[in-house]
Amino acid sequence: MMAWFVSGFNVEFVDIEETLAQVAKVLGEQPRLVTTRPGQPQVGLTTECAIHIAYDDRTRSRIREEAERLLWAGRCGIPVPQIRDQRPEWLITVRAVNDEVTSGEAYIGAAVAAARAIANAPEPPPSVRGPAPAHGGGRRAGAERLYRILRSPLSPAEFRSARAAAAGLPRDTLAHGDYVLHNILFDSQRGRVTIIDWEFLNPAPAGFDLCVLWPRLPEAADRDRVLDAALAAVPDRSALGVLHHWLAVRYLADLVTRVPRPQWSRERIGQAVRRLSEARANAAAWGA
Repeated sequence: MMAWFVSGFNVEFVDIEETLAQVAKVLGEQPRLVTTRPGQPQVGLTTECAIHIAYDDRTRSRIREEAERLLWAGRCGIPVPQIRDQRPEWLITVRAVNDEVTSGEAYIGAAVAAARAIANAPEPPPSVRGPAPAHGGGRRAGAERLYRILRSPLSPAEFRSARAAAAGLPRDTLAHGDYVLHNILFDSQRGRVTIIDWEFLNPAPAGFDLCVLWPRLPEAADRDRVLDAALAAVPDRSALGVLHHWLAVRYLADLVTRVPRPQWSRERIGQAVRRLSEARANAAAWGA
């Protein structure tokens, strides 16, 4: 028997195998578990479906919110996975086609169109994430993050100033909030994307999702397409420059603080440094 233990004052014992057996009765196929981040619902996969499995009240709430947001997005014409079955303990969605294409005119065009659909959704979402809290972990964890930044190519002064400038931007647009390559799945045959993982749906400055995507694109032509789309959608170039610069800074900061220095991906960090240099130049040209 495989169990999932939830730490805290009230420890909960969850029989994941029993839940998987119940899901198998619904789908006619036994799901296999895949690795997820701590605090996230367990995830199982079958040939055609993805299953999000709750193990405590927090993950039940996340599953419920994800289902509500998927239904909302579908009504708004945003491409998302179809819900196959929903219960308090699980959410089953049809697996989106993922050809692992993350570049090229077709991919970028579809990703931009989906970001535009989110920003211009005709009805408000059923729920959104509140303002992102400060990093947790206490003083020791904060000191460790600062130490990693100090030993990185990122200037702490630039991090603080860029963050402060972005904090003053109006949050008057809806954003997916985690608009990164592994959440934008491309179906090459149809030329369309499916957007997954709606945990961070939130009000944000205009152009947020496109500026999150931008530094993660290795091809200059793709980055140019994304910036052209952002400039067309955001009248205030100075504000866009502030956001663009901050999200390039944040991308580099995430890479250097996520893991200890010996585990850094030098290739990705080098790419992020070059993207930050580009973002600084763009922001300056736009009057930020």
